[in-house]
Amino acid sequence: MFDKLKAPFPPEKISWRVGARTQDKKKGIALAYIDARDVMERLDDVVGPENWQDRYEFHGSRTVCYLSLRLEGEWIIKADGAGDSDVEAEKGAISDALKRAAVKWGIGRDLYDMPNLWVDLKNEKFIEPSEIEKKLFPALEELTKGNVPVVEEKYTPAQRETQSVIITRLHMCQNDVEMDSLVDELSKAIEGLPEEMSSQINDQIQNLRDLLKQGKTIPYPTHKFTAVSHAENWETKALDAISKIKSLKALDSWESEKKPFIEGLGSTLKAQKYVKDGKSPKERCLQALMDKRVELESINTLNTPIVG
Repeated sequence: MFDKLKAPFPPEKISWRVGARTQDKKKGIALAYIDARDVMERLDDVVGPENWQDRYEFHGSRTVCYLSLRLEGEWIIKADGAGDSDVEAEKGAISDALKRAAVKWGIGRDLYDMPNLWVDLKNEKFIEPSEIEKKLFPALEELTKGNVPVVEEKYTPAQRETQSVIITRLHMCQNDVEMDSLVDELSKAIEGLPEEMSSQINDQIQNLRDLLKQGKTIPYPTHKFTAVSHAENWETKALDAISKIKSLKALDSWESEKKPFIEGLGSTLKAQKYVKDGKSPKERCLQALMDKRVELESINTLNTPIVG
């Protein structure tokens, strides 16, 4: 398991930023990093989504992530922290803290062994694309000895997205009635997932039901940032997809398929700061669907020949 956690990521998963720069800012040191979502996917692939959880504490400007893995029935915790980043302080610090804690488990640790490579900069800020192919990818290849990737990605991004939304919504249930109603609503979506993934979700449902029977409150699956970040990302993609739909038939099909996700936006994003212009992400998606339907119906009316 640990070999799979620390397996190198393929070059296309690696992002680059500029560290130290020369005085004229024409060159800089390239620093390699992975995205927080890549960490989550690696954990899902290796230990399963039900066998890891993250928790955060805030100490002044520093954010500490406690990343726990369930090994042989026991939760083992490793922690690390980060300060505010340049991009949206709270989110940046949480992402960085998660990635640092993941390094304690071996995820992305090999990137710390990357040599300091000076590369040409574009507009004094960005790495010239040619430098990535010419210098950085060969350095990654040498670092990993061509051993990329070791971990097979079991599930497609769409399957991961469905699983994430289902688990988040299940953890928002407060009683048996809500659980029964939600399980009935999501049954087709669960059945449509790969057998191993749907089995994991069904095990999760049973565990949550047991908690409710014991009179306990269902805990949030991970720190709210994880779910909020995912939901915000999904909302952005949903609004873009809706804007590109060209027919009422396609709109009906998309709305039917994505209904569980839209409903999930309502339960995931409760914090006031995610309400913009008086509307939640769920309400914004529903409004976009309504506006698109009116637009397409109007086009159909204009294109319908007048008889008589």
